[in-house]
Amino acid sequence: MVPRRPRDDRRRASSTYDALLNATVEQLNEAGESEIRLENILAAADCSPSSLYHHFGNLRGLLDEAQIVRFSQTLSERTAVFNEAIQEIRSRDALIEFCAEQIEILVTGENGPLARSRRVDALGSTYMRPDFAKRIGEVQAESCAQLAAALRVPQLRGLIDESVDLYAV
Repeated sequence: MVPRRPRDDRRRASSTYDALLNATVEQLNEAGESEIRLENILAAADCSPSSLYHHFGNLRGLLDEAQIVRFSQTLSERTAVFNEAIQEIRSRDALIEFCAEQIEILVTGENGPLARSRRVDALGSTYMRPDFAKRIGEVQAESCAQLAAALRVPQLRGLIDESVDLYAV
């Protein structure tokens, strides 16, 4: 049996993990994956190479986790807003108007192009890497499940026909 770490050691490990991940996400957002330098990440996170290897195995492991975070963030930000707002809709006309507004925000909104480019960047990291593509796919599937669950509320109110597959919306 592996001895449990004292609580402070677990907290320190978690903060080291987060520091490495946050520094990598920030650098990916600023310059893209091709410009990532291990020395810069370690300096920004104030961590040693052994911490990176302990938590992520290697630089590729860290980059993969950072790309998952970026992909997830771009989905979860809009999903949270959508899920909260759709709970208040009480008419089919309001639902249609709301969905049209959401699509417009996604396409032309202030952060739409940036969010799309970050998702595309993360998707580009899956090229010829089926295991990583599966992980990204799982994040996307979870986002779709959350949206389908949110749409179930207006469907139960009769605003969306029961025959509509909410995952297809």
